Amino acid sequence: MRAPAYTLSAVLLILFALTAVLGNQPAPPAQAPAWDNCLACHTDPTATLPPLSAFRIETIGQPLVDCRDCHSEIDLAGIRSDLTHPVRSVGSHVECTDCHQPVAHNALTPPPVPGGDYHAEGCYSCHRDVEAKRMMLWSHGESPGIKCRDCHPPHKPLKAALPPDLLSWAQGGGYINSYDWWQSNDLCFECHVPADIMLPLHEGFVTKNTVNYHDLHLGRGEVLCIECHDPHGANREGMLRDQLLTGASLGYMDRIDGASCTVVCHGVDHDDWRYINEVF
Repeated sequence: MRAPAYTLSAVLLILFALTAVLGNQPAPPAQAPAWDNCLACHTDPTATLPPLSAFRIETIGQPLVDCRDCHSEIDLAGIRSDLTHPVRSVGSHVECTDCHQPVAHNALTPPPVPGGDYHAEGCYSCHRDVEAKRMMLWSHGESPGIKCRDCHPPHKPLKAALPPDLLSWAQGGGYINSYDWWQSNDLCFECHVPADIMLPLHEGFVTKNTVNYHDLHLGRGEVLCIECHDPHGANREGMLRDQLLTGASLGYMDRIDGASCTVVCHGVDHDDWRYINEVF
């Protein structure tokens, strides 16, 4: 018996059929990414910024940060600042999975967004002092609807306060020339209307010569809100601090017609300085 003869067209037809069958086979599955390794795909744009702790007040054996540690003299000559410095985001010192569920996702099916206060109890596990302050007599913790993430966005740079007391004269001089009281306190002004603080002359932080002390300190004195007020909370009205950011003791006493302050601030000794809530 002779083997069947195959024409060229028959051979091509068979090859075409095999190609079609093989082409319909599913591709081998790709290796699934590790969904708990978020930084493999999501980079942190704030990772190279300094931590907030770098701008804290001086402690024994730990000198204040120097601008020239990171910036050259040429850089400093061209830097325009509002007495603040960007620092790493909140999310830079916690694990992504502390807030986000490590579930499969892509551009069409994004992972669920954390709800509530982004697990504030996780913040309190380290920041016990903040948790305690939010329970004080005057605190943002008593304000309805205010959450940690309102002032501490997890993925955006924060701003460290650079009050002149924390800078040498040479370093501070360039910053003061470009001081912008609005930009320096913009986070506070997201809720507190500047006009309500800076303009009224009949109540609040006002002297009897009709000078508004908030305007004097913020607008002309180059003082940040958080230098005198602790946004987390205090037992003094208005969330006034016991100590300034520089560590100086802030003496404050309420009076029927106003109050008095005792503090050394920006080299000036305010020894029992009084302000009176009256306008003449």
